[in-house]
Amino acid sequence: MPLSDNDILDLLNERRMARGVVYGRMAAIAEVYGNEYVVPLHEADGSRSDPFVANLIAQAIDALGQRIASTMPTPVFPTMGDSLKAKRDSRLRAEAITGMWAASGFDLQMPSRSRHYVAYGVSASMVIPDFKLGTPRWRRCDPLSTFPAETDVDELVPDDCIHVFSQNGAW
Repeated sequence: MPLSDNDILDLLNERRMARGVVYGRMAAIAEVYGNEYVVPLHEADGSRSDPFVANLIAQAIDALGQRIASTMPTPVFPTMGDSLKAKRDSRLRAEAITGMWAASGFDLQMPSRSRHYVAYGVSASMVIPDFKLGTPRWRRCDPLSTFPAETDVDELVPDDCIHVFSQNGAW
């Protein structure tokens, strides 16, 4: 049975509360990386908190993100048997994935996904239908507004996920 709007809002609020500390840290890193962090002057305000070293954090995120994004993943589908059909099926699966990546601009999404992974420890994405092409499409998501269900560490796909975004009135 599908969830009602209120059930989804309750789940969203529950996940925001449960992960508030983690998402707060992620937001602080985003603030530093986006040059929105105000560096405190200890002499002026008398505070003793250790400031972020904003330039070093941004440089580290960019450098590691670029290094990760410099290599595209290679999809591997093991052959299920020794027949020619099994080998052909394996090759077709790999070609289908690389074709979906090409149509989705995966190579253009890799740098930002890599920076998300380095900065936040997560890189959210989803596969959506492309009704014009009749194929799946890979879409990058903002980790700060993505709230997946709790899963086991070994699970890559959560049971459900709430994405928070805004649309204009014409949508």
